[in-house]
Amino acid sequence: MGSKRKRTAKEAGQNDTQPSQKRSKSAAEATNGSSKSKSSTKALDKSPFTEHPTVQDRKRELELYDLLGSEDGSERIVAADAIVSGLLGGDGVPEPVLLRHLDKRLFRGLASGRNASRLGFSLVLTEVLSQLFGDRDLASEKYPGLSFDKVLAILVEKTQAGGNIPGQEERDRYFGQLFGIECFVRSGTLFSDKRRWLAILDLLLSLAQKKSWLKSQCGYVMVQAVSQMKKKLAEKTLEKLAAEGFAKTSEGVGVWIAALDRFPDMQVPAQPWRNPLAPASLQALPPVLKDSGREPTGEQGSKQKQGGWSPQLHFVWDIILAHFVKLFNEYPNAVDEFRQFWKRIVDGELSLPFSDCPPPTDANCRGLLLQDVLRQSKVLRVYDIPENAGWSCSLPPDGHAPFQPEPGWLPYEPSRKRGPIFAPGGAQGFEVD
Repeated sequence: MGSKRKRTAKEAGQNDTQPSQKRSKSAAEATNGSSKSKSSTKALDKSPFTEHPTVQDRKRELELYDLLGSEDGSERIVAADAIVSGLLGGDGVPEPVLLRHLDKRLFRGLASGRNASRLGFSLVLTEVLSQLFGDRDLASEKYPGLSFDKVLAILVEKTQAGGNIPGQEERDRYFGQLFGIECFVRSGTLFSDKRRWLAILDLLLSLAQKKSWLKSQCGYVMVQAVSQMKKKLAEKTLEKLAAEGFAKTSEGVGVWIAALDRFPDMQVPAQPWRNPLAPASLQALPPVLKDSGREPTGEQGSKQKQGGWSPQLHFVWDIILAHFVKLFNEYPNAVDEFRQFWKRIVDGELSLPFSDCPPPTDANCRGLLLQDVLRQSKVLRVYDIPENAGWSCSLPPDGHAPFQPEPGWLPYEPSRKRGPIFAPGGAQGFEVD
């Protein structure tokens, strides 16, 4: 009888290296960066960077910035901590050193499409900007040559998308500029001097005008800024949006409502409206929300493939729902106002936000919106879904309690993370899925 022949080490090695036909879910996640790496991150050198780096110093910088672009979130955070410590720890590095890192490394890195570079570089920039122009005010105390205007000019220069460059590089630079602008907003340093915010607002409006597929992201950054500013600056912001024609866009409506919810007694321009959700404005609102049923993902974002369509509602709908939920909490009879809005804008004859979406896209858009309403407000009740038609819904009949909060229930929590870079929270909340 023949016996089984044992494989030699060479044969075993060859077979073990053959690609498998199907990888496990955990293995696939480990390779695309969606799960945390199990490998432990070694302790990194946090000593100050030098003005005249040696070969060894440059090697250390290269390793740190390479790690900062890692797809592993924990590695990015560790690298960001080491870089910030090396720049501003203790007495801080000399001004030429900090300028070199801002110019040659950090702002330039925002325009890189490599791995998760934008997320990692944004972590460092947000912290550096906070220390330069925030409570520590290092720009005045230690780095007089790094004024706000100077640092903002570096961002614009390093993310400029002019000239004859490939399409992907142009896209990377535009996204890099948007990420950099949001770093300024997240640093919380724009509102001690209104000129800072107005300079950022000009950049956002210019960016939104250049590329339509960045418009919703620019609008969302404005919404984030509104939550930090005082009433007078919010009034100035709405005046600027009205003057530039941005108010009559889905993004402008979102900023407008966010400002009114924060400052109900603020002075607003008479045109295009004082309150876009007021009954008198509902006739003019549908054309403005026409393209808010979906968010474009590229220059041809309006062209959707029906077979693999991935629906995502515009952020303005989250803000609209949050507004009405707030009204329900304060004024239970506000359900009539929401009924009028829903029937007029979404379910009625003027339901333009989804009218251009091809079937079944229109139904999917309505379905997503209805799911958000049911999840967040707990007011609507589905009573009918006609065949080959969009979602239809109705509010509770008169006499039915419009809002019954449950113990521990939060008035509103967005169902999807928004924004190009960050999620709410601290340093570890900067990453979004």
